[in-house]
Amino acid sequence: MEQRKALNQNQKEKQEELEKLAQEKAQLQTQENLQQQISHLNQALNYVEANQKRIEELKTQKEYRKKQTELKNFKDFQLFLTDQKLAFEKQKKNLTIQLNHLKENKPLLHTKKQVTFKDVYGMESEKEELEDLLTYFRTNQSLINFDQVRPKGYLLYGPPGTGKTFLIKALCGEANVHFINLIPSKFRQKYIGEGEKEVDKVWQEAESHDKTIIFIDEIEGLENRNDSNISSGGVNVINTLLDKLDGFNSSNKKIVLMGATNNLHKIDTALRSRFSKEIFIGHLKDHEIEGYLKHIITPYQISYHTFLALKEITQLCQGKNLSNRDLTTIIEEAYKKTAKWAQQNPQTHEVMLPSDIEEVLNLKLKTKPDHQQVQQRRAACENQYAQWREGFNQYLDKPKDETKIECRYTFDGLNGINYYNLRYSQIQTELNNINQQLTKIHQENKISQLEQELVTLNQTLDKYEQTIKDKNQEIIDIKNKLKTLPTQEERLRKELKLVENRRETQKEPSNLVCYIKDRHPFDRWNKNGDTYNHTTLDGFDSASFDKKDDSQLYLYVKFEKQQHKGPGFNHLILKYKGPKHFLEEDKDYYLGRARVDDSNFESTNFQLHFNPVRKTLSLYQDKHNAVPQNNNQK
Repeated sequence: MEQRKALNQNQKEKQEELEKLAQEKAQLQTQENLQQQISHLNQALNYVEANQKRIEELKTQKEYRKKQTELKNFKDFQLFLTDQKLAFEKQKKNLTIQLNHLKENKPLLHTKKQVTFKDVYGMESEKEELEDLLTYFRTNQSLINFDQVRPKGYLLYGPPGTGKTFLIKALCGEANVHFINLIPSKFRQKYIGEGEKEVDKVWQEAESHDKTIIFIDEIEGLENRNDSNISSGGVNVINTLLDKLDGFNSSNKKIVLMGATNNLHKIDTALRSRFSKEIFIGHLKDHEIEGYLKHIITPYQISYHTFLALKEITQLCQGKNLSNRDLTTIIEEAYKKTAKWAQQNPQTHEVMLPSDIEEVLNLKLKTKPDHQQVQQRRAACENQYAQWREGFNQYLDKPKDETKIECRYTFDGLNGINYYNLRYSQIQTELNNINQQLTKIHQENKISQLEQELVTLNQTLDKYEQTIKDKNQEIIDIKNKLKTLPTQEERLRKELKLVENRRETQKEPSNLVCYIKDRHPFDRWNKNGDTYNHTTLDGFDSASFDKKDDSQLYLYVKFEKQQHKGPGFNHLILKYKGPKHFLEEDKDYYLGRARVDDSNFESTNFQLHFNPVRKTLSLYQDKHNAVPQNNNQK
């Protein structure tokens, strides 16, 4: 019996451990996904800023100064880019908050984006009609008996896809009220009496909040008592609904019924009479279409010429009775085409081009040109974008390679200690050596001497053929040195500048223990700096290395400490599994905490750093290349 209990307990513990590992794996995957989304947003923001700088540059050029139309186009596109930048930054901020919650083992914030009137394009008069409700929800009026004046509800009607439901959601966002979204089929139940119970449940939910909007979309789908074929259950649902509406005045809660319909005349007469306002929501007017297209295209990456093409797209859409939903679908389908062509032509079709929208619109309007014309138009747009991109390439950050790779680095010590001081001396030596070589070449002026000798030797070519070859090769070697040595010098001076900067800005701790300061390997981490033996203190044994969540590499690195009782066997292994671009950058990335001995042989925390290009592990006083404190991922 005891063995069985022990076995069951063991199985339970194993199962819990497996579940914990699965949960940790899922959490890491979610973190990686969020990190990737933030990275993509950073690239999009870089694209926006590069376009802005390019336009500022063009505005100063002589050929554009007097072109008022072009200058206006530049200004309009700049305003669009400003709105787009704000939208991307807001999205990035929300993702960063989610990522930080995961890192801190807090639950994710599953909050829906709150829609407000700012998200609704146009409809100014319709919004104004709804202001009465906002006043009702927002204020506690001091007017005598104002509490007895209650809105019965508003009914929005008009053609399908014009934004009725979206406007209601925006109203709820503005008023900050509880929102109950219903469809008529919810009240159609199999058994008699169940429909009325559903109505009761809805009102119970509404009564549990101080302020509620109950919204029934396609409200004409409810039973109409004027219909001779109505069921008894349908009649009961309508009657119950009417009773609830009439009972609003007896409640101290602010509850309002809203409805939307494509057909006013199919609504039950008594139910329709309960709405104090009927607001028509129609198609966009022709002059509103361009503004709406600019509004809905804001979340997507587009080219300058796509922005300009929206005028022509608008003209094609005018008079076609296209709804808001139709126009939104056209832009969304166009972006799908962008995604497809971006994979095939990443340099010339990385953003939405005019041809993407035109192809979808032609299909919608059934004016599709032949395949060859479509291809020619797409190629023309790609060439146009390639020329535009050349102008702002200089402002773009180098594209980051997101390819996932795995690497393993084995360290037998903290080889980055005093690294930049040593490298500074090495560069100085190398530069002196190059200087000496160049000085010698110029002083000897050997090329002229060799060329004169060749003139003489060429007169007796057969006799001195090998000598001539040797002297020619010597001239080639000297000329090659005159080319390569200045290039090497330029590269070294560039590195020297970087090394000087890091010597000044990346200070090492002044209280490092002697065996770390002297760059001893891990198996010589003891007071005497001797090779490991059983009589000396083993500083590596007590050392610990931990990654921290404010490291840019937090999601991608793991430490493994290999420790054996003997010389040459103590190692710290760093395992990396993540985007390739981090390993291509010459940066000392903050990793986390190294808890090692200080100069008094007391365990102390230091900032551990890793440089993937120089393959060094270092300790610094401060954190470098960490996640910025404002939580904006770089």
